[in-house]
Amino acid sequence: MNRLLRKKKLISILLSVALVFSGIYVSHKTVNAAPAEVQVVTSLSSTTAKPGDTITVTVALQNYANYAKTIDAFKLSMNIDQNYFEFVRAAADTTLNNIESFTMMYSTSGVHNEAFINNNVELSFSDARYHLNQSTTNLYSFQLKVKSTITADAMMELTTAGATVVYTGESASNPLPLTSVPANLNILAAAPVVALTSSDAVHTNATYNNNVTVNLNKGTGEVYKDGTKVADVSSANPYTASANGSYSIKNAKDAVGNTATETTFSISLGLKSISIASSPTKTSYLEGTVTAIDPTGGVINLIYNNDSTSTVNLTAAMCTGYDLTSYSSTTPTQSVTVTYEGKTTSFNVSVTKKAVASIKVTSNPTKTVYSQGNTVSATGGKITVTYDNGTTEVVDMTAGMITSPDMATTGTKDVTVTYSGKTTTYAITVNDKVVTSFTLAGTSGLSVTEGMALGLSGVTANLVYDNGTTAILPVTAAMIKYTDAVGTQAVTVTVADVTNTFNITVNAKVATAIAMFAYPKTNYKEGDAFSLSGAQIKVTYNNGTTSAAIDVTSAMISPATPIMSNYGVEQTVTITNSSLTTTYKYTVSSKQLSGISVTAPTKTAYVEKNAFSTAGGVITINYDNNTSATINLTSSYCTGYDMASVGSQTVTVTYIEGSITKTATFAIVVNAKSLTSISVNANPTVTTVLEGKTLSLAGGILNLAYDNADASTVDMTQATVTGFDSNKVGTQTITLTYGGKTTSLNVTVKAKTLTGIVVTAPTTTTYLTAQSLDTTGMKVSAVYDNDTNEFVTVPVAGITGFDNSKVGTQTITVKYLTMTATFNVKVLSRDALNAVNSSITTIQGKTLTVADATAVTALRTAYDALSSVEKAEVNESKIKAIETSMLALLYPASTTESTDKKVSVIAPIGSVSYEAKIIIAGITNNEILSSITEKINSKITNTIELLNTFDLSCVKKDDITKKIALNGSVEITVSLSDAIKTMMSSLASNEKIKVFFINDDGTIEDMNAVFTPSSVSFTTTHFSTYAIVKVTEPVVTEPVVTDQVVTGSVDATNAGVKTGDTTNVYIIMIVMICASGTLLTVRRKRKVAEEE
Repeated sequence: MNRLLRKKKLISILLSVALVFSGIYVSHKTVNAAPAEVQVVTSLSSTTAKPGDTITVTVALQNYANYAKTIDAFKLSMNIDQNYFEFVRAAADTTLNNIESFTMMYSTSGVHNEAFINNNVELSFSDARYHLNQSTTNLYSFQLKVKSTITADAMMELTTAGATVVYTGESASNPLPLTSVPANLNILAAAPVVALTSSDAVHTNATYNNNVTVNLNKGTGEVYKDGTKVADVSSANPYTASANGSYSIKNAKDAVGNTATETTFSISLGLKSISIASSPTKTSYLEGTVTAIDPTGGVINLIYNNDSTSTVNLTAAMCTGYDLTSYSSTTPTQSVTVTYEGKTTSFNVSVTKKAVASIKVTSNPTKTVYSQGNTVSATGGKITVTYDNGTTEVVDMTAGMITSPDMATTGTKDVTVTYSGKTTTYAITVNDKVVTSFTLAGTSGLSVTEGMALGLSGVTANLVYDNGTTAILPVTAAMIKYTDAVGTQAVTVTVADVTNTFNITVNAKVATAIAMFAYPKTNYKEGDAFSLSGAQIKVTYNNGTTSAAIDVTSAMISPATPIMSNYGVEQTVTITNSSLTTTYKYTVSSKQLSGISVTAPTKTAYVEKNAFSTAGGVITINYDNNTSATINLTSSYCTGYDMASVGSQTVTVTYIEGSITKTATFAIVVNAKSLTSISVNANPTVTTVLEGKTLSLAGGILNLAYDNADASTVDMTQATVTGFDSNKVGTQTITLTYGGKTTSLNVTVKAKTLTGIVVTAPTTTTYLTAQSLDTTGMKVSAVYDNDTNEFVTVPVAGITGFDNSKVGTQTITVKYLTMTATFNVKVLSRDALNAVNSSITTIQGKTLTVADATAVTALRTAYDALSSVEKAEVNESKIKAIETSMLALLYPASTTESTDKKVSVIAPIGSVSYEAKIIIAGITNNEILSSITEKINSKITNTIELLNTFDLSCVKKDDITKKIALNGSVEITVSLSDAIKTMMSSLASNEKIKVFFINDDGTIEDMNAVFTPSSVSFTTTHFSTYAIVKVTEPVVTEPVVTDQVVTGSVDATNAGVKTGDTTNVYIIMIVMICASGTLLTVRRKRKVAEEE
């Protein structure tokens, strides 16, 4: 404390000297004004209210945070007019209690009183030991209700009266007055009043023929014209209606919702004259284009009797006196009369004559197909004429309109149509001339053999055409058609779809030769029958034609019985038809072996080593002439089988005839032999077994008998045993099973004998005096001579040796039948647990203070030293409740805010000692800021910019020079300045804002802070210097150094760097000290924001 006073004195001396020097050094700078005086300010939760509303009145200190003095006592009161207000106490002392709790401005032993006397609200604070913390703003608050009986508006002033203060170090008997800043409450009880003013007297139904001004005595409203909102109106902004229409004033209300009834009126101004303000955009028309004027763009000026003016858009209904459908060369310009509400004016339009724009053939003439040399006709043709005004008309086509194409040649041709200088075309077709009739010459006495072509040499057609010309045309085979049948036939001649006929004689054809067309079978095998199937011939005639195929019959051939026994010799058959002959040849060959098939023997399934049998087997021998023979199968034909090999096998049968060998196969199965029975050959070495022991078949042998008469033996150990019970004493017959077959064997089971017992101690082996023995969990196992054991039940009488009045270790004996065993238990005194329960009762029976911390710690130590049996007799939850209460006393929860309430430290229970206080200090010293920058730069390679720095310390309340370590985590929240908020919204991808912890040893730590749009929060377990920093990547190898001095409050509210600050006392001090020749280095690591 003395050290702090010495620092204050030193600073005071330096400040005095600096102020003298500043008159010379900064005479051109602005001199700092004296700190503003402390004032008592009254504020309201709302500046307007209506009857029945409740408002909150808050009384606060202004300018106290930066004032040079602290307050030891104050007193003030406020007069309340009971004609307008009812007092609502609510929780008027909550603010002061919260100030104590959260900022620890003064001890709970400080005296602060509030009283409500008659119409006054009074508050006082006085305690010689403490002063009011300079972070205090709100002193107290209460609520007032506006009486519901008030009917008229009123402006009420609420202010403190007789406010006095005693500053630290001054006489309490001579308090100083405090200036009071009042608050005004506008009580709104009456509805707003709408007033209408006009130079015109009010007409029937509130209709005016002049301008009307709308006024409101208070509040706001809305003006509607013809149902549409046109303006807002208020007491400060009246509205003047000057146009015809129906008006209404709606939603007129004051600040608290008092409403006026809707007011309506109308304005009807008399019209004096009209004129054209602007003619329509279109004033020139083509004849017949439209019938009505297009008024678009036309505007009419309206002049009223009050000389006010307005405009209205021109409509087609207003326009008369014109004709746009026809053109007149004498009056191409027409006057259009405009009439509006009985007043007229005019404007001019012009009409232009229409002209042909194009023509088109819409109906072709009746005839569009012609022969060579014909004349083109326009009869039936129509054209559509289109004018430049968009109209059309249909005109008949005339001969004078058309121009004929060349009609001497054939093909599709265009006919040109011309009308008023415009042309179009349509298509016609010009065909060859057409034959209409003809006569024949050279046809007399013509004949032909059936099937031959008619000779037409000298036969002509004399043609007559449709255009009157003639021609002689030779008749060709393509022009004629007749029936090719013997006799007289008519021949039809066709020329260009015109026909004529003449007669001819058709003579019968004569056969000249026959020949084979299709041959029958020509290669036979021994035993085959002769066949003419498929044999056919054809006849050739003198007209060069041949007949259809004729089947050969046995009546046509010779010899009548062909030879079929002369093998290998070619034979000839002669065929005769219509005295004409032809021949073909055939050959007969002897038969050959073509293959064999086998019918399997009767037996095809065997047991291994059985004899193979062919009985019942048959070989079928097949020849190439489709004949066959059979013989019995013998083993001499069979190969490829092995009767000693188990499985499916294929037997091959081979048959040889001459030089030809043929084979076939059939399948057999050789099955494995099967066991048919087993029997005992020799008994096991041991046939007597101790009860509970396993039976061994070692030394025993079984006989095996098979279905193929084979026999063998096997060790009895390979058999499966059933029917044996090792727990059944006496002789037993057991069943042995091997390979699905069974046999029996007699064995003997001998009874087991008890050899001892084994005891597992109970779950509980430690007891308090007077407690009974608990055998829960105890197990007794009997041990027998057959190496088995089993759990047994021992009666209570079989357990002896326990005495619950004797402290110490005791041996407990357990007896089962003739056998015994022991286990140990311990009996404890109740003195230690009684002492713990007594301490709990004592501590719970008193109000805990910090002084009881040692007793609480001793209680926990004593409880932890107890055994589990003793702890079972103690309610540990009571100890935990005591410890929780003590923790809240030793490390109470708290919230500390900086002077400007921009930095808050929230400490939960268990974090900050009751002896401690948290100090939040902003850092503005340039030298310290430079040191912080250097420390951060030495640890990270990125470019940084300090945005805000502050220091947190936890010190003893009664000696701030002594630090106290935190006992747990605390949460720190910093409000962000507008500058940082703007910076965060425009950060580049390589820029970040971080919070660093700068330790006294130079190390830094990224706090991984959480940012919101308005604040940043982080948790910590240690206090020192913290910096909010903008970090820029990539690494800048040469950091930019500036002269900037960071100034401002504790958080980022004044973040940034400022230069030229004329209020920097430290710079002036250093300059003055250097000028006086005195070397003094003043280094401060923290600026203490709170002084005790």
